[in-house]
Amino acid sequence: IENRAMMARSTRTFLLEKRMENILNCIKEGDWLLIQFGHNDANREKPERFADTELFKTNLIEGFIEPARNKGVNCVLVTPIAMRTFDDRGKCQIAFPEYRQAMIDTGKEAGVPVIDLGLLTAQFNTDIGPEACKTIYMHVPERVFDRWKDGNKDDAHLQFNGAYVYAGIVAGEINRLMDEMK
Repeated sequence: IENRAMMARSTRTFLLEKRMENILNCIKEGDWLLIQFGHNDANREKPERFADTELFKTNLIEGFIEPARNKGVNCVLVTPIAMRTFDDRGKCQIAFPEYRQAMIDTGKEAGVPVIDLGLLTAQFNTDIGPEACKTIYMHVPERVFDRWKDGNKDDAHLQFNGAYVYAGIVAGEINRLMDEMK
């Protein structure tokens, strides 16, 4: 596994910075490429990152899926994770639903499997509840980290524990996909 994700990148900035070209220079036929975007594509306040859902889909197909397939690489789309956002009934909401749906639609259109991590993490968060989710997201008390002397309440980014749990969910879904391919 080689993680080429870069923080604060959208499909647009990842492609403009030629990061996919670097991946294509290394990846080989038969390799697997997991593609997860959406959080930063949706950010209208950062025009350099923003990609509406139509551009998002085009970027996924033309910038990621087609070039990877041309090298014989297997692609899997992964929807954006849930954020720590709950409704008044305690149900975790799916983050960026229009980008999640665009990714699902792109997977169908391009014949690429989709891991619906947005749905799976929202279900997991609902199961453990908003308080327990603080141990997954960057909720840290004051004086624990020099970076956040006054503490931190971030409902988007993960602590190690959250990354570990969510990676386990992805691994389970990869196993499911492999079983389906047999």
